[in-house]
Amino acid sequence: MGFRNWLRARRERKMQAKLLSASNLVISALTGKATEQLQSEGGWEIFGRGFSANTSEAPWQIYSDSAAEKLYVSLSIIYACTKKIADTAGVFTYTVVAFETDDKEEEFPDHPQIDLLEHPNDKMSYADFMFNLVMHLELTGVSYVWKSRNQGGFVDGLWPFPTSWVSEKTDKIGNLLNYRVERDKFELNIKTEDMIIFRYPNPGNPLQPSGPVQACFKDAQIDEERADYMIEMLENMHLPGPVFSSKESWTEDQMNVMRRMVRDKIGKGKRASPLFVGGEDSKVEMVDPLADMDWPGTAALTETRICATLEVPPILIHLRSGLDRSTYSNYGEAKRAFYNGKMIALTGKVADGLSLGLLHSEGDVDFWFKAVTDDIPELQEDIDKKHDRARKDFHAGGLTLDEYLSLIGQEPVEGRDGEMRLLPVGVVPFYPNEEIQFPTTEAGTEEEEEEGFETTEEDEEDEEEIEEEEVVDDDETGGGEAATGDEDEGGGE
Repeated sequence: MGFRNWLRARRERKMQAKLLSASNLVISALTGKATEQLQSEGGWEIFGRGFSANTSEAPWQIYSDSAAEKLYVSLSIIYACTKKIADTAGVFTYTVVAFETDDKEEEFPDHPQIDLLEHPNDKMSYADFMFNLVMHLELTGVSYVWKSRNQGGFVDGLWPFPTSWVSEKTDKIGNLLNYRVERDKFELNIKTEDMIIFRYPNPGNPLQPSGPVQACFKDAQIDEERADYMIEMLENMHLPGPVFSSKESWTEDQMNVMRRMVRDKIGKGKRASPLFVGGEDSKVEMVDPLADMDWPGTAALTETRICATLEVPPILIHLRSGLDRSTYSNYGEAKRAFYNGKMIALTGKVADGLSLGLLHSEGDVDFWFKAVTDDIPELQEDIDKKHDRARKDFHAGGLTLDEYLSLIGQEPVEGRDGEMRLLPVGVVPFYPNEEIQFPTTEAGTEEEEEEGFETTEEDEEDEEEIEEEEVVDDDETGGGEAATGDEDEGGGE
């Protein structure tokens, strides 16, 4: 409990004591105590002040890291959103790369730190480790991971700690000295170089974390107050059922007969019981605060605001606000948007933290962790579009073979073939101030024939045979025509 919460609780206890005293004075006045004495004792003033309205800032709670972590188990919408994010984070894997140039990288799948990440410690699987890391980050804005070392000084384990367990120890001028982990009787002092920090920075203080759940504390409190109000009203408010009124007072026998008649119709054990009103012009005004407030609208407003802050589409966690007028195509689009938006940014942040804490701080300054997205189905659509664009550019001659292979994640080819470009059919090379050379199908020049189009003896023999056949065909055709002409002449004569 923070100091401000303690001070607020102390003021509330004092006010409750005054209200109890004032209530007793009011009850005494209503039972015959002199009003003057009540006023002189300050009962009316205190009683009125106790029910005065709060300012807009007074009701809002200040959540500590421990209170923020407890929201995970006390508020269903926080549970659903943060669990969805943390579970999805465990689907992503990471590899180690080194950048040869700004746009070219080399992958090192056998780097020893990859194996350490996949087997973080003897108590957690990779999915458990990633779940804890991301859950702490979303709830409190910062996540601490301790690097345990063996006797040789090498990192042999990764241990994520809840944020509420960790405190930073600084000197008088604010320089960080070490980290202290405390939980019940467990205490551990950790050197700064042995702690990996993941955080959402606060624009007002880059070293002070500010997470998404902290940004929706007010919405979380509204949702908590709504649920508390509803259960209190359901438990404490006793509302009558049907109201029977009469100009004359009811007798006990008449009321019992009417009760039996109503119970026979609506059944015994129902929540409501009949209420009898007697006397001329008598009536009862029944107050039903549960019906006066837009509970579905209030719930939907806070839930959608929390989902927006955590970047989780409501349809993915099956909220009513997300399921209204939704279809399966909406679900698929929302899921892809969640992966391309929230998860790509989150895995990038995790990869950077792992790079600084597991590689650079251990001497591997030329290496970086990178999330593997090739095996994530929700991200394949964009990869397919990228490959399609690269293929079109290659077919149009805009890319060399090596450039095309690099874009689609393949190894380049050896030799001059990697510099090959495709020339599209029908495209004519053109140079300014020069005559356009159109392609032709005529026979090549003598030089071209000498270089690559020389004819063989068999080709020449074949050509001679074809020419002879053409001559014979021509002779036969000519003779036939002459004979036909003579016949025509003879017949004519």
